[in-house]
Amino acid sequence: LLSRPARDADVKRELRGGVGLDADRDVALPGILGDLAQLHVAGAEVEAPVWMFIQSDPSSQFSSISTQLCKKIIESGQIDAAKPVALLLDSGGGSPEAAYQLARYLQKHCGEFYVLVPSYAKSAATLLSLGADKIVLGSRAELGPLDMQLRDFDEESEFSALNHVQTLERLRAFALVTMDAFVALTVQRSGKRISTVLPLAMEFSNTMIRPLMENVDVVRYTEMSRILKIGEDYARRLLIRRGYKDEDADNIAAALVGNYPDHSFVIDAEECEEIGLDVEAPSVKLAKLFEQICPLMDNLTVHGKLVEGGSGKRDAQQ
Repeated sequence: LLSRPARDADVKRELRGGVGLDADRDVALPGILGDLAQLHVAGAEVEAPVWMFIQSDPSSQFSSISTQLCKKIIESGQIDAAKPVALLLDSGGGSPEAAYQLARYLQKHCGEFYVLVPSYAKSAATLLSLGADKIVLGSRAELGPLDMQLRDFDEESEFSALNHVQTLERLRAFALVTMDAFVALTVQRSGKRISTVLPLAMEFSNTMIRPLMENVDVVRYTEMSRILKIGEDYARRLLIRRGYKDEDADNIAAALVGNYPDHSFVIDAEECEEIGLDVEAPSVKLAKLFEQICPLMDNLTVHGKLVEGGSGKRDAQQ
């Protein structure tokens, strides 16, 4: 798949790869190979061929992770069995089901796979990364939360399922804070015992919270909770298969779903360390390549194994 204006047609080297929807074919990316061909170095450093998974052109049919795209990639036959592969990943996300399906395929088919993130791998792309044996994040790279995004057709906008679930949690926290403040203030000013003041505090808190709680749609809350559980359970399963202990996998998955106030929240290498997710920094050489590659990925959507060729002649795949 390729979506990019052709330019610099007269070049000596080409970057080949791609999964064509109409037919399996090589896709030439003239004019940008001078830098991108160096990704073979990245492949050598992780001892695996590089597979491009770049989704930066919003106008492309395949600008997000989808079941149709994953099916085409799996059926392409370009991914060698029982051999590690390095995924150069740049994606805003997509379907969590498709991301999980692709991650499990790579785990079972390749034995090992690595994810290289020069810039960003958000949402479902983060979920895909969790199945990798190594996650290499560039200095500016970021992952993202796994709270499920839903479409509001009336408002013509997207919203997080976490909005509904956290409403109840915030009300509970507000009730406790209100009751605690009432007790502290009343005991201080009246000198009465806590056991005497506590029933009054509970009644006061209940009076304030009840009207708000009555507006909570319990069925909707349950529905949103189950939707959030999808991403959390997929993440947990991938992490356990990657070698994390059950408790650690539970904590990481729960953090990725519920710890962040916005779906676009930046989860960088330091944040990954905070929640217990293992990521690696690139080598000096690979970091330099990441810096060169980032500007070239703008408005580019391409998926496929990276193969270097010259003068129209295809060289051996690496």
